Amino acid sequence: MTQEELENNLGVIAKSGSLAFKKENEAKDGHNIIGQFGVGFYSAFMVADKLTVTSKTLGSDEAWKWESEGADGYTISPAEKDSVGTEIVLTIKQNTEEDSYDEFLEEYRLRSIIKKYSDFIRYPIKMDVTGQRPKEGTENEFEEYKEEQTVNSMVPIWRKNKSELTEEDYTNFYMEKRYGFDKPLKHLHISADGAVVYNAILFIPENTPFDYYTKEYEKGLELYSNGVLIMDKCGDLLPDYFGFVKGMVDSEDLSLNISREMLQHDRQLSLIAKNIKNKIKSQLQSLLKDERENYEKFYQAFGRQLKYGVYSDYGVNKDTLQDLLLFSSSKEKKLVSLDEYVSRMPEDQKYIYYASGESIERIEKLPQIEGVLDKGYEVLYFTDDIDEFAIKMITNYKEKEFKSISSGDLGIEDSADKEETDAQDNDNKELFEAMQAQLGGKVKAVKASKRLRSHPVCLSTEGELTIEMEKILKAMPNSENVQADKVLEINRDYSRLIHSPTFRRLQGKSQVFGAGTGDYYRTRLTHSLEVAQIAREAARSLLRRYPEVELNQADSPGLIIDSEVVECAAIAHDFGHPPFGHKGEEVLDGILDDLINTEVKKIMKKNRGAKSPQPEPEIRAELKRKYEHFEGNAHNFRLIMYLEKREDIDGLNLSDAVLLGINKYPYPGTESKKGMYHHEWQYIREIRNRWDIPAGKKTLEAQLMDLCDDIAYSAHDLEDGIKAGKIEVHEHFLQDPHINRLIVDKITTLEDLFWNGWTREAIGKKVEEVLASFLRIWNEKMPFCEHDYSRTRREVKAYWVSLFVASLGVIDNGDWKKVTFVREGAEDLDMLRTVSVLKSFAWVTMIRDLRVQRLQKRSEWIIKRLWDAFLDPETSKSIIPSDWLQRYEKDQAKANPIWTWEHMVIDYIAGMTDAFAEKIYNELYGLKVGSIYDLD
Repeated sequence: MTQEELENNLGVIAKSGSLAFKKENEAKDGHNIIGQFGVGFYSAFMVADKLTVTSKTLGSDEAWKWESEGADGYTISPAEKDSVGTEIVLTIKQNTEEDSYDEFLEEYRLRSIIKKYSDFIRYPIKMDVTGQRPKEGTENEFEEYKEEQTVNSMVPIWRKNKSELTEEDYTNFYMEKRYGFDKPLKHLHISADGAVVYNAILFIPENTPFDYYTKEYEKGLELYSNGVLIMDKCGDLLPDYFGFVKGMVDSEDLSLNISREMLQHDRQLSLIAKNIKNKIKSQLQSLLKDERENYEKFYQAFGRQLKYGVYSDYGVNKDTLQDLLLFSSSKEKKLVSLDEYVSRMPEDQKYIYYASGESIERIEKLPQIEGVLDKGYEVLYFTDDIDEFAIKMITNYKEKEFKSISSGDLGIEDSADKEETDAQDNDNKELFEAMQAQLGGKVKAVKASKRLRSHPVCLSTEGELTIEMEKILKAMPNSENVQADKVLEINRDYSRLIHSPTFRRLQGKSQVFGAGTGDYYRTRLTHSLEVAQIAREAARSLLRRYPEVELNQADSPGLIIDSEVVECAAIAHDFGHPPFGHKGEEVLDGILDDLINTEVKKIMKKNRGAKSPQPEPEIRAELKRKYEHFEGNAHNFRLIMYLEKREDIDGLNLSDAVLLGINKYPYPGTESKKGMYHHEWQYIREIRNRWDIPAGKKTLEAQLMDLCDDIAYSAHDLEDGIKAGKIEVHEHFLQDPHINRLIVDKITTLEDLFWNGWTREAIGKKVEEVLASFLRIWNEKMPFCEHDYSRTRREVKAYWVSLFVASLGVIDNGDWKKVTFVREGAEDLDMLRTVSVLKSFAWVTMIRDLRVQRLQKRSEWIIKRLWDAFLDPETSKSIIPSDWLQRYEKDQAKANPIWTWEHMVIDYIAGMTDAFAEKIYNELYGLKVGSIYDLD
C-alpha cells in the first residue's frame, strides 16, 4: 500500500473510532459493522500493545510504515522494505495474573487458530513450522529446524469425505459462512452422482432468524460452479416452505457465466432442486421419528412455514407436508402428529376434531369443547392463524374428515338427544325467534344445544367459514363483508330442570308451613324460584365487579361465576327435600340409623361364642356402607343423576357446572352425614379432579347459590312468619328476653366458624342489635307504605335481600377463592352473623311454633308408618308402583347395584309430596275407604 492507501484504509478508522465507522457505513449502505475490515484489523489490540504495518506497493521504490498503540492514534513514516507486499507485526502484551498473552506466540496456538477459523480460505496461509531431524554425525541426537508450510487445507469441506468430518467441522463451517448466529439443529451432507451430479451441505437452523417472517428475508442457497461462487442466494433451489434451510450447492454441470434468468430455466438446476426437496423432507421425517425432542424444537421455530406450504397454491403441496405437521392436543398436553391422532381414535369416532383460538388456555375454556371431550375424543388445538386455513386444504387424513368443535353438527349426538333438541326447538320457537330478533342479525338462528355441559350458551357455525376464520379475515384489508353463519346455542339444563316431575312436586312440599295451609305461604317450589332469582342477580352483580371470575379470565372452571349456571343450581338445590320439610329428612335418616343399629345387634348376637368375632366398629362401618344414610342434598343428586329418567338415560344429564353448582357438601357420606351417596359421589369426584378443585372446596357458583339460599331463608321465611302472625313487629316481641334466649340457644348449636369464641352474652347482644335494626327498618318503611302492613312486609323483605346481595364479594381463600360478604376487601363476619341471627329468629318463632310442631309430629308418624308398610319386600311388592319395582330389579341385575331394598323404599317415600304421603297413609291406615278409581 502507498502512504495514501495506508491513510485511507487504516487511518480513517483509527481517527473516527468503530462506533462512528459503524454509523457512517450503516448510513451509506446498511451493512453491519460486524466483519468489516477495519474492525477486524483493530481487534489485534485485544492481544497486542503495538501494531506495525510496513508496506511497499508494486512499481514503487518507497516503503511506508503505519504504527499505532491504539489509544494515541497512529503515525505514518518512511520505511525500508526490500520486497513488494505488506508485513504486519504485533507486539504482544505483557502477561497479567488473569491472561497469558504470550500463548499467542506459541506455534501450536497459532496453528490451531488458523485451522479453526481459516482452514477453507482458498489462498495458502504459510508459516514457519518447527520440526526435528537427526543431527549430522550422531546416532541418537536430534536438532530442531524451521521450514515454511502451508497450514490451511484449502479443500472445500463439501468435497471431503463425510466419514472424515465431525459435527464440529459442520458447525464451524456454518458459523464461518454466517448462515446464522445460532448452532445448526441438523446438517445434511449430499454427494449426488447420477442423473445429476452435485455436492451440497444443508443446515436446519435451531432458531428462527429475526427477519424470517418479513418481506426483507431472502431464501436461497449459495450456488457454486466447480468451487466458484456464482450466486449468493439461489432461491430456485428451495421451495418456499423449506425456505428456512441454509447452506450451499456445488455442481460441475453449471456454467460460470450463466445468468440469473437462465438459471430459472436450467434443467440441471431443476433436478437438483427436486432432489434437495426430497432430501430435506426425508431428513425431517427421520428427525420426527428418531429425534422427537429436536424435531419439536425445529417445529416451534419453523412449523408455521410448513403450514403456509400446505395452504399455498390451493393445497398442491399438502401430500408432501401433512405428515410433518404437529398440533397441541387435549390428550397429552403436547404436540402430536396427524398420524398419532388417528392411530388412537376410538372406533366410534367419525371425525378428527379441532378447536381454534388465541391460546391453549383460551381454547380449553371454550364452551363448545366440553361435549367432544366428554365423549372421550381427542381435540387438536389450533393456535396459529394459519392452522385452520391449512386444514381446510387437507380436508381429510387417512379417510377421516376434519371437524371444528364449532360446527353445527359434531356427529356425537344420539337419536334421543336429537329428538329432544328438536322438540325443545319447537317448544321454544317463539322465544328463540324473539332472541334472534333482539340480537339484530348477529346470529343466523337460536337453538337448543346438543353439546353444552358446563356453560349456558355458545356460538356454533354453519358452513365452511368458522368464527376464528372470520376474525382473521376481517383483520385483512377490504374484508368488511366477511361473515360466518353463527348460531346461538342455549344449554338445556334449565329446560330439563323446570320440565322435570321433581320440580313440579316441589309445589306440594313444605317450606315452613304445610303445603296447602294457605295460598300465601311459601312452598319448596316458590322458595326455589326466589333463590334462583336472587342468585341470578347476585351473579350478574359479581361479574360486573369481579371480572376475574368471568368465563374467559378465570384460572379454573371452578372459579367461574355464570349467572345461568347459578340460576339452574338454585332451581335444583331443594329437589331432594322429602315431604314435610326438614322433619321428613330427620325422620328418614333416623329410620336408617335404627335399621343399622338393629342389624348390628343381630350380628353381634349371632357372633357370640365365635373364636374371632368381628369387632362392632367394623360391623357398623360395613352396614353404613350398605344402607348409607338419608340427607336432602345427597337425595338431590340421587334424583337428578339417577331416579329422573330420560328414555334409557339415568338422570337429567345436567352439565358438570350445574352439578357442581348444586354440590354444597363436596365429600362422601362416609366422611359426614351431609355427604353424598357413594354412587353419585364417584362421578362428582371425577369432575372435581378433572377441574383441579382442592379437597373440601366448592365451586364459586355453589358457594354463591348456598349464600343466596341463606339470604332467601332469612328474609322470605320471616315474611311468612309475620303474615302468619308468628312474628310480631313491635318492641315487646322483638325485645322479649325469652325470644332472645331461644335464638342464642339455636346459634350455640351451629357449626359456623364466625361464631367461634363467642360467649352466650356476646351472642345475646348481637341478637339484640340485629332485631333492633329489623324494627328500625320496619318503622322507617311503614310511613312510605301508607301504614299498609302487607306492603311494609314486602318492602322490609326487599331491603334485607338488597343489603345482603350488595354486600357479596369474592376474596382469596388459600389456594382457592371464596364468595362471601365482603367489606373493604376482607370477609365481613358481622354480616354473616346478621344473616345467621335472622335465620335463627325465623327458626325459633316458626319451626318451634306449637301448630308447626304438631304437624311435624303427625308427619313423623306418617313417614314411619309408610316405612313399616313397605319394608318387607315379600308383602309390599303389591303396593309399590310397578315402575319402581322394575327399576329395582334392573338395578339388582348389575354387577354393582346402587340400591338395597331398604334404600329404595326410602327414596320412594322421599320423592312424595306432603299431600301424596298423606293420601297413601290414609289408603293404608285411614278409616276412609278408597276407590280403585281414585287417581294418584
